[in-house]
Amino acid sequence: MPQLPESLQQQQQLRDMVQKQLWELNAKDQDHLNPKDPEARVMKTGAGKRFAYNAQAVVDQQSQLIVAAEVVTDESDNYQLTPMLDEVKENLGEVAQTTVADAGYLVTTQLAEAEEKGYSVLVNLQEPLQDAEGRPYHASRFTYDAAKDHCICPQGETLQFERCQVRDKVQPYTVRIYRCQSYETCPVRWQCSSSKKGRTIQIHPNYDALVRQREKHRDEAMRAALKKRSATVEPVFGWVKEAMGFRRWTVRSLEKVQVQWAVLCTAINLRRLHKNWSEGTLRFA
Repeated sequence: MPQLPESLQQQQQLRDMVQKQLWELNAKDQDHLNPKDPEARVMKTGAGKRFAYNAQAVVDQQSQLIVAAEVVTDESDNYQLTPMLDEVKENLGEVAQTTVADAGYLVTTQLAEAEEKGYSVLVNLQEPLQDAEGRPYHASRFTYDAAKDHCICPQGETLQFERCQVRDKVQPYTVRIYRCQSYETCPVRWQCSSSKKGRTIQIHPNYDALVRQREKHRDEAMRAALKKRSATVEPVFGWVKEAMGFRRWTVRSLEKVQVQWAVLCTAINLRRLHKNWSEGTLRFA
């Protein structure tokens, strides 16, 4: 039968240990803690929820070299877009003409921050506009009038402001929610929404940045660039897991994990450079 360590077999010692760790959770406003690696966070992985770290990478499409690499403790990629581009600029002196990212990076506040810093980004929308062509009541077809503080639906009806709601525990922000008032008599009510209380539209902070992002998605060249994203950056994680057989961090603490990821990314870059050198295609500026 498995037993507790000798130091915890005494009831009072066990109680003190539990109380101490509960106090640490409350102090850090967390709902989980790995005593042996307190900086690790529970994240969704291919093997289920595990204590883990979130590895980031930016890859240059032309050279296939990793130009920025980082490890964070955030469970999602939501707020890593501009920090990673800041790192690219620090490493290279400039960023790409356009940086493409997947839907995990789609946060309107990050889109706005990227614009403020002069970074041109193309982020995969969670509901691609091309998939909405046959959906006349897709959210992108509603018009938001900030001056009058309402939205207009494709039928010309007004959605009045209803309430504000705070979203996101990591970096809280407030969305404004607008609800249709004439849904009971609307001839397309059920085409527009399955809600019994009528259609609602949520307007996030920096909504204008989202509108500009949608406009980019209407450009065929931009959509083509978006399709190349997975073939550019995903191989990095494939090489690490399959070619290098690396599937878990072998060190603890964020600082050590960051060093390990930097070593792995350096190895991948050296492998790419060696391939180019052996093929005679390596060129120096």
